[in-house]
Amino acid sequence: MMLAAPSPPGRSIICRLVLALTVGVVMAWALGRIVTDRFAWSQWLFWIPTPVVLALCALVLLASLLVRNRVWRKRLLPAGALGASASLLWFLGIEHRFVFSE
Repeated sequence: MMLAAPSPPGRSIICRLVLALTVGVVMAWALGRIVTDRFAWSQWLFWIPTPVVLALCALVLLASLLVRNRVWRKRLLPAGALGASASLLWFLGIEHRFVFSE
């Protein structure tokens, strides 16, 4: 059985940054949807476009499939999948009423 070679330190830093960016953007977007634009501080969060969040999460999902390190794949894949599914449901169900109708 062959052991995998350790990943270079730069790759680990990039994976951490991608994970932090994805989680941060998805949390900011979700907080904006919860609080809406009632307050001056929350207007910027509410105005984050859902397709941008969806595209970012889709790119993270794609990147997680390309990462060879299984530890980072286990960290990136759930973050991308959760963000992509939440933003896709919101986009199709609430914003465009494809899934949920009144």
